[in-house]
Amino acid sequence: MSLPSKAELLGRVLIRSLLLLLPALSPDGSHHLLRIPATDLDAAILLLAMCDSYSPPAAASSSSPSCSSPVDWHALLVDDAVGSALSISGLGATPWASLAPYVDAAAKCRRFADVVSQERVAVGGGKDGEWRGGASYAAVLAMPPAAGDGAPCAICREEMVRRGGGGVCALRPCGHRFHWHCALRWLARRNTCPCCRAELPAEDARAETRRLWRAVERMAAGDDSVGCA
Repeated sequence: MSLPSKAELLGRVLIRSLLLLLPALSPDGSHHLLRIPATDLDAAILLLAMCDSYSPPAAASSSSPSCSSPVDWHALLVDDAVGSALSISGLGATPWASLAPYVDAAAKCRRFADVVSQERVAVGGGKDGEWRGGASYAAVLAMPPAAGDGAPCAICREEMVRRGGGGVCALRPCGHRFHWHCALRWLARRNTCPCCRAELPAEDARAETRRLWRAVERMAAGDDSVGCA
């Protein structure tokens, strides 16, 4: 698995942990990253465990003299798991034991968001460090049909008239209406409403991480209207 693929997978699983910690980010439980294939979840958990257990001194002590196996990952993972299990929180001596893994994952999600923003600037991306990308496939498929009342579509400027089974859709959560074919083309490139810039869930884990953290910041500021999926 390539490094970008590993980063994408870790981002998806960290977002899932954030959604489990803060259900208000997806009130109806429909966020596409709440349902990750078991094989991907297993791989991501192993990657996270490897990241948590790795340190240069520990890696050096576990290295094989022959260098055929530079790092003994099995030994590192076992030592880290035993150390965590025998800690105060691991033994369940406090209520923190059940909450700590989710808070820790949320903190990692925040760090992941910061790192990918710095990476975006480094590779010559947007000046704000944002990753851009299309809306998630699940969010696009969930858009409901809407009545066409003859108002102009904000994308193509032509009248919206519902024909046959329906040629008009409404974006969630803002409700602005567009031709289906116009919305599909627009959302394949970006995850914002053309009218109000309301954000839909993004397919790219890096863009979605930043979107959700903006929602978390609004929640912390007292915005009770946050609902992201």
